[in-house]
Amino acid sequence: MEGTYPDAFEYAKDPRDNKAVTVESWDMLKGAHKKTGVKADMILHRSFELTKDNKIRRLLNYINPEVANEIGRGYTERTNGTIYNQHESINKLRLMMAAAEHGDLDKKVIKFPMHYQHDVDKEGKIVNTISYYSAALLN
Repeated sequence: MEGTYPDAFEYAKDPRDNKAVTVESWDMLKGAHKKTGVKADMILHRSFELTKDNKIRRLLNYINPEVANEIGRGYTERTNGTIYNQHESINKLRLMMAAAEHGDLDKKVIKFPMHYQHDVDKEGKIVNTISYYSAALLN
């Protein structure tokens, strides 16, 4: 990873091997899985424990498991619901939009809880907002 380099640590009192060295590296893992097309663009932290004979005793990889999970999900077909081009909910939305267009806003007052998440830049200005609510409360 740009700006980093491997670090080596020697632990003189390692009971298993008094010359053991641990080398840690920080790398960028980038690419696309050749079967699923899932993209990886993440930091990979690796820790190698080497014996006095320069053999790898242990290797630990710290990665974002969600990339591997998405690759695994890419091997099976899934549906994410049904797409309708005509539906009662579509009719309700059309009626609501038509009423709003014509200023006919005497439908009813609906109160429901919302959760807002704001991203703020260094100057304290809101640069992104996400709101969460339960659509079931709108029926």
